[in-house]
Amino acid sequence: MIVSTVSYNSGQAPDPRAAAMRRRISAEIPSRTGHRIIRELYEQFIAYARAYSDAIANYTPHDEPLTGVTISASRAITLICDAITNGAAAARVILIEPGEPPTEFEPLHDPADSKPFMPEPDPVCSEWDALGDRLEQSPALEAWVAVDDDIPASRWTPEQRDIHLAAAQFHNEFADQIEQAARRSDNPVLQDLAILSAQYRRAYAAAMPTYVLADSYLEAVGADIFSLIWEACHAAEN
Repeated sequence: MIVSTVSYNSGQAPDPRAAAMRRRISAEIPSRTGHRIIRELYEQFIAYARAYSDAIANYTPHDEPLTGVTISASRAITLICDAITNGAAAARVILIEPGEPPTEFEPLHDPADSKPFMPEPDPVCSEWDALGDRLEQSPALEAWVAVDDDIPASRWTPEQRDIHLAAAQFHNEFADQIEQAARRSDNPVLQDLAILSAQYRRAYAAAMPTYVLADSYLEAVGADIFSLIWEACHAAEN
């Protein structure tokens, strides 16, 4: 098992949560992952899960964002697989323009030796907070969330269609803002993840006129990767 050692207070029994997390880390280390960004997602799951495991013995609320990054990375990997398995990714990728690559690439290294991609706050973190506020305060998204996402476009009422198309416009604009903010960063992993988040939002927006249930995975990937970066910013501040 290739994991870091958790420090415990003198005389304190090992915390079972830390042991469980270390086992999960070891199980998630891929021997080979061909896609660069999927590799980065696995690496960040490993890095932040390890950091959370190390923090458990002396846990404080300031360590909570470590959990957030870990959960968001794990969910994003699962949801990307779901989007592929359910056909949404292949069906909708043809509707959007390919994304431009980041200005530089993170070099390859041993996934078992993964490090958090944001050990110090990035200058774009303040923009990420502002973007998060925009998500929470958007009237278009508030109306969209209130509509059951189990209803396909073929069964929408005229009012529901208007709500979804307004949300699609918001998702497109928000994707542009995510990408623009990320490209102001010098962090290649942040750029990669943010551009991926933006592309999934664009695919979801493009799917909206003919929305089917499998398309919900696209929005979920974009949301989880956005959350991953937001939590990483707050982890770095602590």
